[in-house]
Amino acid sequence: PSDNFSVRWTRTMNFVGGDYEFTVGSDEGFRLYVDNVVVSQFWANRTFGYTTVIIPVTAGSHTVKLEYYEATGNARMEFTMALLS
Repeated sequence: PSDNFSVRWTRTMNFVGGDYEFTVGSDEGFRLYVDNVVVSQFWANRTFGYTTVIIPVTAGSHTVKLEYYEATGNARMEFTMALLS
């Protein structure tokens, strides 16, 4: 359906140690986890907007999980991550 759905993306990958910038753009709500710890969230209805968080990540394997829900209107989700240092 075009409304009232949710999605979960999960990926495990190797990281170079350092500070990472995670940016989520969403229309409605999201939760972003690194190794099952919530590092960013906006779990409420909203028009499209961006939320950014910078966190240190150690070198090695880590799991990133992004949950998203769509209520009504437009459905839009964007996700980026970048090593800053």
